[in-house]
Amino acid sequence: MLKRISEWLHTISKSGWLALGAFALNLVFMMGVMPYAGAILAMAAGNGAGPLDLEFFYTPEQALAAVDAYGETGRVVYRTIELTADVLYPLAYGLAYSLAISWFFQRAFPTESRLQRINLLPIGAVLFDLLENAAIVTLLSVSPPPYLAAILASIFTPLKWAFAISSILATVIGLAAWAIGKARK
Repeated sequence: MLKRISEWLHTISKSGWLALGAFALNLVFMMGVMPYAGAILAMAAGNGAGPLDLEFFYTPEQALAAVDAYGETGRVVYRTIELTADVLYPLAYGLAYSLAISWFFQRAFPTESRLQRINLLPIGAVLFDLLENAAIVTLLSVSPPPYLAAILASIFTPLKWAFAISSILATVIGLAAWAIGKARK
């Protein structure tokens, strides 16, 4: 199944236009929507508290303390962000990086190489981001927040970042390999 998904991503990335469009959408979220949502959360919490999503690592105790610090209004606002913009954003960046990796790797490495499946890395980031969101929404919605949700959030967040950073590195490696190959021709 993963092989088919990888091949499908390669197929839809061939022209490059869909990859560029997905990257543009990713930039809209990264530079506009999500910073705006973070500012709204900080205002609603009244203490400048930022989202757990942007931390690379935190303990379950730190997650519970953050949820408490948001206050009732902050928790409602954060939950709304998690259930709207932060569902769409992982899909946007996942598609953008999967297609960019596919496009560069098709041009830089042999088509039968197992390296072609690196385009699946962003799917791991999307999966763990959505699981992180579910754990955070649970923390924000249940009183008192369940410790298990804090544990899960503290596990999913670094996994999300590991896959996200790996996806960015893979994109850069693909770009460099493509550019080097192009320069040699």
